[in-house]
This record gives sequence, C-alpha cells and structure tokens, in this order.
Amino acid sequence: MATNDTAQLATQVKLFAMIPTSQNTFTDIELISVMMNSILLSDIVPLITAVKEGYLQVTDDVVLSVAVPEVTIPPESTGLRLKDVYFVDAQGNLAHIDMVEKSQIAHTNEFGPFPYTPGFNGLVFYVENNKLIFYPRQTVERNMQITYARRPNKLVHPSEGGKVLSKVPNTITLDNAPATWVTGTVLDIIEPTVPYNLADRNGITIVSKSGFDITVSAADYAKVDVGDYIAGRGEAQFVQYLPVEAYNTLCQGTAVQCLLALNDRGGAEVANAKYQMMKDDLRKILTPRIEDQPKKIINTNSAFRASGMIRYWR
Repeated sequence: MATNDTAQLATQVKLFAMIPTSQNTFTDIELISVMMNSILLSDIVPLITAVKEGYLQVTDDVVLSVAVPEVTIPPESTGLRLKDVYFVDAQGNLAHIDMVEKSQIAHTNEFGPFPYTPGFNGLVFYVENNKLIFYPRQTVERNMQITYARRPNKLVHPSEGGKVLSKVPNTITLDNAPATWVTGTVLDIIEPTVPYNLADRNGITIVSKSGFDITVSAADYAKVDVGDYIAGRGEAQFVQYLPVEAYNTLCQGTAVQCLLALNDRGGAEVANAKYQMMKDDLRKILTPRIEDQPKKIINTNSAFRASGMIRYWR
C-alpha cells in the first residue's frame, strides 16, 4: 500500500470515527467512493478555492475558430467557472478579454458603437449555458488561454488502478490492471509524489491488454514513466492538487459522515466540532502561499485600463 493512497486514508477515517476494524459497517470502497468524495467536493475543494492561492489552478490553450466562435468551459472546472480568458498574440503576450452581457451586444447592433473599448480588436464574450460566445466573429483563428480551478479526480480504491513497474517500447507493465480496462479504455497517468498531478492531461488509450501488461501507441508510451500510477479516466488513488496538510481534515470530515450514518449523534457532534477547528487551521496553513510577499493591488477601473493601454503583459 502506497503512503497517502486512498486505502490508507480509509483506515485513518475508521480510526478517527473509532469504528472497530472487525465491524463490517463500511467497506473501504464505500468510504472512499461515497463519503470521502462527498467531503472532498462539498467541503475541502470550496475551502481551497476560497483562499485564492492557485492550488487547483490550471491554464488551457484553446483555439477560437472562424466557423464556431465559441469555447466550451471544461467539464472538470470547479463550479463550471473560469478565472480568466486571454488572447495570446504571436509573441506570447497576453491580452485580457472582457465579459459582457448578451444584451449589450444586441444594443450595440441596434443603437450604435460598443460602449467601451475592449481588450483586443473589439473582441468580447458572453456566457451562454456552458459556452463562451465571442463577438464580433473573427476572420482568422485566434489563440486563447483559459484559466480555471481544476476539480481533483474522483477518489477510487487502489485496487481500481495500478502502478507502472516497468516498460519496454509501447508496452507498460503494471502491478494491477482491472478487468474493466479493455481495448479503447482511456486512462489517466498520475505522478507518484504530492500533489499527485496528472502527468498528461490527455491520458493514454489502451491498444491491447494481456494480464497486467497494456500496450499503447508510441506517443502515449512516451508520456509514462516507471513509478507513475495509472487510473481510469477522471479517477485517482490519491487526493490530487492538495497539500498533505489537507488529508487529516478530509479524513475528519469523512469520519463525521460515518458517525451520522451510524446514528451516533453525540459522537458526530464531538467529531464535527474538531472538524471545524481543523478547517480553520487548514485555512491558516494555506494562505499566504508565498510568505512575506505582499499582494500587488491593481486598479482594474483605471483610465489606462479603460483605454486599453495596459492590456498586454508577459
């Protein structure tokens, strides 16, 4: 069993909730797949994103096509939200693109010029359902970047994944390969150290499988290193993107859920009081992320910004 994997965390939850190991009330898989995931997404991830220290933040490069002037918000973004949207010029400089209401564009078309100068070439966007719709329609493709907080992969038991033991061209040998993994299955590669980032955002696809050996394309083979962990797409045997200090808080919150499920109201009340204290302590650990580094305050309503004079930076 690897240090900090979900099986170890499940054992810790049982200790926190003082559930006898001989009592078959909850299996490890139930603790992980239901209760631990629930606390991770409903409590820990919102706490992490609220401190605004970039723990979950990622940036995607996207292309705004001429034919379809829209970009889909990634389904793995927390709350289906974006932090920023940028245009990227040929030199790699960034220009912030402003969001407007769709009604503002409609009024522009009806009554005259747009009410202010946007960041790049008059380009703005509005949000509709889960898409960014850009206006006006561009005549050439545009390189864009979107920044957002990425949701950690769903936690699964280690038996639902494997570790890379060795590799020879295009064949990867694991210590375990679930029977559900078949030809065409897409898998995620998880780095073996905290914070257990994805080694590649696109994952790998099984070409063929024999026992614990999986064959992949040459391009996918190059993504994998010995020691990496492999899991189903969108799954992980480890808590991703978070510091180790968050693990005890996650386990304590899960212990509260266990005690409530056992109808132990008194125990749950005591455990919850400790859980709230642990969350407060975790916030103090998480921020500031760079100590003794004052945050730079930028007036986003300055005359220079309004005129578009300082939209570009490295």
